[in-house]
Amino acid sequence: MTLKTSKNSLILAIFLILVTLIFPLLSFARVFIVDKNHPQASDNNPGTENLPFKTISRAVRNLRPGDIVLIKAGVYRESVTIKAKGTREKPIIIKAYPGDEGKVIIKGSEIFRNWKQIPGTNIWFIPWKYKLNPHYPKRWKDFGPYAKRCELVFVNGKPLRQVLTKKDLKLWTFYVDDHNKKLFISLPPRIFLSNPVIEVSIRQRGIVVKGRYLIIKGIAVMQVANHHPNGAFSVVGENIILENCRAEWNNLDGFYVIGKNFYIIKCIASHNGRCGITASIHNSIIAKCITNYNSWRFGPVCHAGGIKIVGGGPSNNLIITHISIGNNDPGIWFDYGCRNNRVNRSLISENVFTGIIIEASSENNFIVNNIIFKNKVWKKHPQKTGAGIIVRESSNVWIVYNTIYKNQRYGIVIAGGKRKIYYTNKDVINQKIFIINNIISDNKVAGLAFWVWDESATASALLSHKSDFNLWWPKNKWIEIPSSKAFWRKTILK
Repeated sequence: MTLKTSKNSLILAIFLILVTLIFPLLSFARVFIVDKNHPQASDNNPGTENLPFKTISRAVRNLRPGDIVLIKAGVYRESVTIKAKGTREKPIIIKAYPGDEGKVIIKGSEIFRNWKQIPGTNIWFIPWKYKLNPHYPKRWKDFGPYAKRCELVFVNGKPLRQVLTKKDLKLWTFYVDDHNKKLFISLPPRIFLSNPVIEVSIRQRGIVVKGRYLIIKGIAVMQVANHHPNGAFSVVGENIILENCRAEWNNLDGFYVIGKNFYIIKCIASHNGRCGITASIHNSIIAKCITNYNSWRFGPVCHAGGIKIVGGGPSNNLIITHISIGNNDPGIWFDYGCRNNRVNRSLISENVFTGIIIEASSENNFIVNNIIFKNKVWKKHPQKTGAGIIVRESSNVWIVYNTIYKNQRYGIVIAGGKRKIYYTNKDVINQKIFIINNIISDNKVAGLAFWVWDESATASALLSHKSDFNLWWPKNKWIEIPSSKAFWRKTILK
């Protein structure tokens, strides 16, 4: 072989290597199909219409910008991890197959069979080899024994209620015996005779996403035994769209999102144990979503409710045309250093503690043009809850053009004293709260209440609040101030 021939061969080899590396970047978007019910489905397939993948997990491996994953209807009993980065021009799309939106369901449970009956009782049991970790942070106060469990059981889709001892078992309940490694359920015999589908949650992850420029659409996640700090959808990144997704009947949060430039649209988070949506986000929009009947596992004042915006000073977010009903904690909760956030044109009703709370935040948060009604007291502290809106240790809050009526105690409560925001080490107090152009009607105790807990309520702080052009009804119940605080009463009513 001559030197010239050798040189030409080397150039050809380098050219072929470069083509191999560069050509995929220049190719058209790849489309992968997932269809667990297809007779030829296999994770060894190429992921085509005729030879689809069997699992979502296989389809989302090694995705490139512009790739599309289409998932056909079915129940996918798996945990899915997505680590992918699209681009602005070529986002990565993972969605239900056209026509199958809402029919793609990821479940954290498995179907359990071969139950054995305890003779003469309505109790059945199976061996239980799983140890589900609640990951209960030591810094948390004790929210009760149920908050430290993760197990979920469903019979024909209906959840059973967990009890903590075998003697407490009664119809439609279940008990986990950690010592003897058994799971007990109690059902009417007629249910077992009908060959019910009994699902027990064993996975602690639903969908875990880390990336950017992603679109996830038309997928439901249910029955996940998730623990803090994970949602059924756990999403970290930026420039991510979640559309028409559902998180229902999960142990902890439905959606847990961290990052910036999120667009969460037409999603439903209901019947989750702690929170519908927990978000530490910036420059994001939550639009046309529903967060109903969450917080059954934890209950009031435990980072729970319909939506909780918290952590790292969440800023420049919009919650619009939202529905939050029947949560066992606030409908919407802004907590710690929230800046320039807005709730607009939303319906907030029948939540425990309050409809909307803004807490320990100091920079221009807005509650505008919402309907907030029939929110309920927390029975442990009935005197200071049951409000439409609570502002607690916060400043520069605008409450404008809302209809606030028939809440169990108050329309609006301004409460608290001085609070230090832990990550800025700055104090914040209640000041510059603007209540303008609202209809505040038929709240049981008063339209407005002041509950100030320390001497941070100076005359200048109190006089910085503004209330104007509101309709208060009835007039004799428009304000409540603790009678022992004569100075505050005199200053506010001056």
